[in-house]
Amino acid sequence: MSEILQWESMADAEKLAVKVASEASFEAFMRLFFQLIQGQKFKKNWHHAYECQLAEDVYYGKIKRGIINVAPGSTKTEIWSIHWIVWCIIKCSTAETPRSSRWLPLSYSDELVTENSKRVKEIIDSEEFQTLWPLTISPTTKSSANWMYVGYKKQEGKPDIKYRHRLYGTSTGGQVTGRRGGYMIEEFSGAVILDDPLPPKDEDSGLRMNKSNLKLNRVVRSRLAHDNVPIIMVQQRIAKGDSTDFLNSDKAPDDYEQFKVPALIDQEYLDSLPDDMRAACIRDTNFVGKRCSYWPDKEPTETLLAMEKADNYMFSAQYQQAPDDALQEGVVYIKELNLLIEEGRFCNVPVEKHLPVFTYWDLAIGDRMVVWLMQPHGKELRIIACYGNNNEGMEHYINWLKDFQDKYGVRYEQHLAPHDIAVRDLLTKESRIARAEAMGIKFKLVERCKSKRESINALKNLFPRLWIDKIRCDTDIAGNTGDKAKYTGWKALKGLRREWDHNNEIFKDEVGPKWCTDYCDALQQMGLWHKEKTEPRKPKRPKRQVSGGWLGS
Repeated sequence: MSEILQWESMADAEKLAVKVASEASFEAFMRLFFQLIQGQKFKKNWHHAYECQLAEDVYYGKIKRGIINVAPGSTKTEIWSIHWIVWCIIKCSTAETPRSSRWLPLSYSDELVTENSKRVKEIIDSEEFQTLWPLTISPTTKSSANWMYVGYKKQEGKPDIKYRHRLYGTSTGGQVTGRRGGYMIEEFSGAVILDDPLPPKDEDSGLRMNKSNLKLNRVVRSRLAHDNVPIIMVQQRIAKGDSTDFLNSDKAPDDYEQFKVPALIDQEYLDSLPDDMRAACIRDTNFVGKRCSYWPDKEPTETLLAMEKADNYMFSAQYQQAPDDALQEGVVYIKELNLLIEEGRFCNVPVEKHLPVFTYWDLAIGDRMVVWLMQPHGKELRIIACYGNNNEGMEHYINWLKDFQDKYGVRYEQHLAPHDIAVRDLLTKESRIARAEAMGIKFKLVERCKSKRESINALKNLFPRLWIDKIRCDTDIAGNTGDKAKYTGWKALKGLRREWDHNNEIFKDEVGPKWCTDYCDALQQMGLWHKEKTEPRKPKRPKRQVSGGWLGS
């Protein structure tokens, strides 16, 4: 055979070998048909063999409820939502007594389910598949995500055995009434597959995650033809309280077996693997005792370690599949932000012309400079915009403020900045406060706080009053908003966390990453300023009365 398999140039014996190998092994089928259909070799790593073995265990009835947590980009969808379905259809069709199968693949995204279902259909429709396992598409097929195929097994002197393979894919919020996974038979006859049932954006809100999770009981669980039909969830974890935590809690009626493939592996993880997978993992990763990438050819260890350092909680959840409580506690404003989102205070906040605007700054030399804009309305503190940039002079930010003023017709009441703005530059002998005043901005100084914790807590105390605009506070300098934006004020509030000491397994007092502190330091000026205004001033100590004479006053 050539290096890349070409169906047209293969001899009949070679095609028969593909059939025999595919029916005997799911891993062999996936690697062969990926190459035949995609025209490129499947880049195998040890975790593919591990997941393929788990997939076979589901088909053979060894796993009835399974959770597979894997890092992003690990080809989980290629395995579970595409090729496994096709392989199981082959196994059901080629059984001694062929049987029907029925599939219900679900995901948070209807578009994703449709695309995966279309891929399954394309494999079945291919010349390669039809030559080896002929099936006829049913006239009841409605779309690439709602189809049925029919097969027949001839019997001498008896009626042909007819079997059907049906798939209906939709989102977890879609219409699943009347749809089922599997049939009322003891043998394997399909499954319910949950491929990332929660959208990544739900990591912002425990309330939204819980609402989505409850559907797994009310909707998904009731879609089984009978209790022995498997439910398999493959999920890149997003946060504490996601679907993995829910299905493992007493809120779910079933007991799930959980398997995971973290991005960085260590000795403890290796010891948890079966003997054959442990050997394969050591072989493919060159593990020598130190933490290393699970797939070095795709994700270099150095890159993963850098990602972990830059965003510890995100990495722990989405890459290590372990968003434990300790790391979540390291996110500085996690509780305040969750409450703000759940109460609907992260929303479209109007800019009111009649309300004054206060600005809060973090000014740096040759670094990121940030300004937040706030309008008070009664007890509400409305954060109407945030802007940050790199390596720009004071004039750039003043022009941005003027543009904002021209666009919305607002009036600036006060500009507040940290005390160190008054420090004179050693070269120019001029302070930044004087330079800003010459350009039309008169700053009021916020008193120095005793510690970083004091400034953090000052802002925490204001959070119940905050309303944050979801567009103007989550737009980067390139104009990208929401998930597409990179460095924004909103993402900084979500990203600020205490640094984790891996050696001592405790949180340090230092917070980071640096870009998050730049944004948060600016908003913390608001917390400190309001603290100054609301704290009662200590009464002046009365002068001690003394007698007259040269010692007296």
